[in-house]
Amino acid sequence: LISAVTPAGTAGAATIVVTPEGGDPITRSGAFEYRSNFSAPTITTVAPSDGSVPGGELITIGGSNLSSVTEVRFGSSRIYDENFVDRGSNGTSITVRAPQGVPGSVSVAVVTSSQVVQRDNAYTYLQPAVTAISPSSGPETGGTRVTITGSGLGSTGTPSVTIGGQTATAVTRVSSTSIQATAPAGVGGS
Repeated sequence: LISAVTPAGTAGAATIVVTPEGGDPITRSGAFEYRSNFSAPTITTVAPSDGSVPGGELITIGGSNLSSVTEVRFGSSRIYDENFVDRGSNGTSITVRAPQGVPGSVSVAVVTSSQVVQRDNAYTYLQPAVTAISPSSGPETGGTRVTITGSGLGSTGTPSVTIGGQTATAVTRVSSTSIQATAPAGVGGS
């Protein structure tokens, strides 16, 4: 594999010549095309700009000239075009599912056959945390429907919830910041 940066050129087909050390030139005519109307992709928005460590959230990257993008990167994680959820009209957006990550911010990049355009610290993986439970009490017999709110609670699959060491039932993910569950029977103080 040989990687090189193209010099400036005139619109049209160009011949590629590779000369191995101590060897004869290898020529391939018309192997590269300079384009006068070539516009690089841009990233103007990443929404939402945060999500859970397990990933799975739908993320829309907004910008321009995105129709030739073949890959999206979240840090070092790659999502190829066959896994894009949606391509917006006129090359202005791409929707993907966020890959798994670790707590902290990562760059988001779009990749074409000839360019990588990156936006630093564009997406943040949130440390999972529970910030509230409502209502915060119920009968020992269980059956209370509770809403658990927090950050980084995930967006795919059914989470496991225990209250007082007992498994809650009818668990439903509302969003990456909200889960509902039915409290099991329990003993106070645990």
